[in-house]
This record gives sequence, C-alpha cells and structure tokens, in this order.
Amino acid sequence: MEDYLADVYYTPSHPSAFGGVEAVHRAAKEDNKRISRREIRNWLRGRETYTLHKPLRRRFPRNRVIVSGIDSQWQADLVDVSAFSRINRGHKYILTCIDVFSKFAWARPLKKKKGDGIVRAFQSIFREKNRRPKKLQTDKGGEFLNKTVQTFLKSNRIQYFTTNNETKASIVERFNRTLKSKMWRFFTAKGTRRYVDVLQDFMKGYNGSYHRSIAMAPETVTKLNQETVWHNLYGTGTEMLSEMPTFRFGVGDPVRISMATRPFRKSYLPNGRTKYFHRKTYSSYTPSI
Repeated sequence: MEDYLADVYYTPSHPSAFGGVEAVHRAAKEDNKRISRREIRNWLRGRETYTLHKPLRRRFPRNRVIVSGIDSQWQADLVDVSAFSRINRGHKYILTCIDVFSKFAWARPLKKKKGDGIVRAFQSIFREKNRRPKKLQTDKGGEFLNKTVQTFLKSNRIQYFTTNNETKASIVERFNRTLKSKMWRFFTAKGTRRYVDVLQDFMKGYNGSYHRSIAMAPETVTKLNQETVWHNLYGTGTEMLSEMPTFRFGVGDPVRISMATRPFRKSYLPNGRTKYFHRKTYSSYTPSI
C-alpha cells in the first residue's frame, strides 16, 4: 500500500498527484486497490507535503458563470513565479487559460509579460488541441490590454472582455490555486523550486483528473457529450431559481461595504469602506455574464 500511494501521490502527471483524500481514493478504486479513505487519510497525515499545504477554506456564495458550451468562453491569467526564475531558465510568469465549460486548462511559461510573448503562448495553446475560444475574459492587466494582444485576438475573431468586479476571473484564479498547490507540494517533496520541466506533467494530470462540477475529467468533454456536461454543471434550470432569501438589512438601511480581501492581505488594514451606502432594492437572481 505504501509504495502504491507514494507512486500515485508523487508522480506529477498522475491525475491524483498531490491531491486530497477523495482524489487518491478515486485512483485506488480505478486500479482495484482495496484501500479505505481512512487508510489514505492516515497516510496523507504523515506526509509533510499534504499537511503543510492543506488549504484553508473560506466559503462564500457567488454568482455562477454560465456559458453555452465547450470553448464558448475561456478565462486567462498570469501567475507570477519570478522568485524562481533563476532555476527555471529565466521564466518569470506562467500564462494560464481555462475553458469555463469543460474546465480544460493550459499553461505556458513566459520570460516576460510583453505582448509578443503572450501572443506566442496563445498560438501554442491554440495549436495544441486545435481549439480556441469565442470569448476570452481576463482581469484588467496591461499584459492583455496592449495593442499586440488585442490585434491578435481580433484577427482570430475572439471577443475579448474584462471583469469589472473585484473577484476578477474567478474560474481561472481557482485553477491557479489548484496548479500552485500541486507545484508547491512538488517543491516540498523534491526539495527544489524547478517547475519548468514538469509543468506539462501537471497539466496532463489536472486535465485527466475527475472534476466534481462536470462529473468527469476535462479531457473527456467533447461536443458530443456537452449536453450532459451542461446538465451536470447547471441542472435542468429550475435548480437555479431558488426561493427569495432572508435579507439582513431592510430597504433604506445604511450599510458599510466590505472591501474584497486577498488571501495575504495585511490584517491590520481596515476591512470596511469609510463611506456608507443605502440599500435601494433586493436582488437574488443570477445575472447573465
């Protein structure tokens, strides 16, 4: 059992690599290994890579991003890994892209975040699976808003838009956390910060792993089964029409709006805005994005 679990957990290209109890247990079932969740949990508790990097969960309900089908909308972002550039052939950033519908993701290392480098990374991504989005969403970073990138997107008939709220492109940012979690556990396990040689192994493992929201692995989503995926993601539609919730404040009540905080925001800074706002109406619907 020890050897099997170590092989599954520490192989970057394995779908369950550096994952949690459920991911490893799923792999064991697929391989016909009679290993219980308790045994896996106890084994993981003895691994520093698991206990040291176990994420802190803060659950807060947010509106869904609803899309029509595969490749109808992607999200993209840049991950800053400049602290490790010297041992990663000078690469300071990772361009990440994810298809909002299928959850299939791509990653490309970048030495600079200039327009021409980002365009080459997008070209490489489009060629890999012969896929490209109809729409691309990012935050308001200058690396995506520059003329070179915008000209490239227009030439490929890709509709580009940015996000106005403080949570930005939430799905790609969630993927970034998954990727960085795997990377940092790998760093701890191997005693190195060199990721550039195994980045595509991480992507192979991620795209081949079971994704709970779509009830399958991202690499198995196609145009032939996208109707099934849509129902797995959003249900029949009636599930999204929830009853009117109980609101804490009444119409006309003065409220102070909390500033969105990042995971490492300094705790001594004020968490609320100095200005008060007055509630005008209620809303409990999920808007189209």
